[in-house]
Amino acid sequence: MTDMPQKQEGFVLIICLILLAALSLLVIHGVGANTMGEHMAGNHLDRARAQMAAEQAITQGLADLQTNGLDCLTGCDSTVNTTAKNTTNLLRSAWSDTNARTASSTAWSNTAGTPTASAKYSITWQDNVAFRKTDCEAYSVMGRGQGFNSQSVVILHTVAYVCTAD
Repeated sequence: MTDMPQKQEGFVLIICLILLAALSLLVIHGVGANTMGEHMAGNHLDRARAQMAAEQAITQGLADLQTNGLDCLTGCDSTVNTTAKNTTNLLRSAWSDTNARTASSTAWSNTAGTPTASAKYSITWQDNVAFRKTDCEAYSVMGRGQGFNSQSVVILHTVAYVCTAD
């Protein structure tokens, strides 16, 4: 005796479609997470570039101050770009492009020569009692580094003293 095939209701088809939809959602989530990771890594790299550029700007600002050290004992001349005097008892708290100089470096370019970062530095004479030392003048040196993305900005600040030689 042969069994007659029974009428199929399509239950397996519905289960397969549900599993396919679930797997599709998992794949879409995985691709989204991977893309997010790549964006985070890129932002971290750009922030690191801005940090290095700001450090280089501070270094160049300090070198500029050291090179013109004798002129800087009287408040510096235009060779160091310190036309602004800070007569308050506080350090500068904000960056200003007014007297900033561009720091130079070829290390901020990719292999095609496209700039990946930029940097500037600014030196301000701290003409106030809070920073005064005997036979020394205090200078605020700020460095601003910017990565390839204009939103990746790092600003560093230090105080340097120019003193008379003993």
